Amino acid sequence: MMAAAFNYHWRACFVVAAAMLMGLSLPVSLAAQRNPRLFPSRSYLPRVLADPREPVALAKLIVVTQSATSFGSGLEGEAAIGTSIPVYVILGNSVRHSLVVGVEGAVFGRFRMEKAERDLVSTDWVFSVPFVLHRGDNWYRFGYHHTSAHLGDEFAERFNVARVNFGRDILSGLAHVQLLPGFAVYGGGGWAFNVDPDETKRFSVQSGFELERRRSSGGLSPYGAVDVLMDQDRGWDPRLNIQVGLRMYELGPGRDLRLAAEVFNGPSPEGEFFDKRTTFLTLGVYVTP
Repeated sequence: MMAAAFNYHWRACFVVAAAMLMGLSLPVSLAAQRNPRLFPSRSYLPRVLADPREPVALAKLIVVTQSATSFGSGLEGEAAIGTSIPVYVILGNSVRHSLVVGVEGAVFGRFRMEKAERDLVSTDWVFSVPFVLHRGDNWYRFGYHHTSAHLGDEFAERFNVARVNFGRDILSGLAHVQLLPGFAVYGGGGWAFNVDPDETKRFSVQSGFELERRRSSGGLSPYGAVDVLMDQDRGWDPRLNIQVGLRMYELGPGRDLRLAAEVFNGPSPEGEFFDKRTTFLTLGVYVTP
């Protein structure tokens, strides 16, 4: 059974790595086409800002005040490599009126910064096949999502902790609605299957809002975002993440760079510690590749 779980998770890891490599190797000529149906602009796959497991490239410095691990409070770091690839425009011919399918993948690594060895605490892998329907300034995302988690070897050896074979496949949906210029709200939910541990419960709901003062001439735009996730497996205990920062759009269509601070409180976003509460503050750099 352990071998089957190991093989299952590593197949998922391979798929995520393949998705990220494909995103890095797309021909430049595709980006130069005007409204291509195959591999269109990155802007066809939008994302919410404050979800701590959206597929982006990031580097965070984390001050943990309530820890979910045996390390206790202290200084940690998180790094991630992620990408989103719009694959095909099924309907429509513009980003404002279209239905697109894509692939997304990312890996998140959490490290203890106060140790000279920079102990790896855990890694989380995510892979998604989203369908996104655009209607003007609003968009609606639904599709398949996989997540799995792995305990860091250094952490397991230091504390003699047993690994949790955490993994799940999820069917999810989310609606993102622009209520006013610069102000959007969103909400949705998911149902999990192929869950591990077996007793894991299935349903979750997510909501939040985003506020941004977009500068017409470019430069840095201030923004704020709040994300709330409630999971049946955690007794509907809310996972709250508040993010504020500056956003720069000059990287290309659908691509941006963010400098942000966060406050997180609730069940840990790390899959290996999904049943533990944590509180932390972060300062980070986020890049939408």
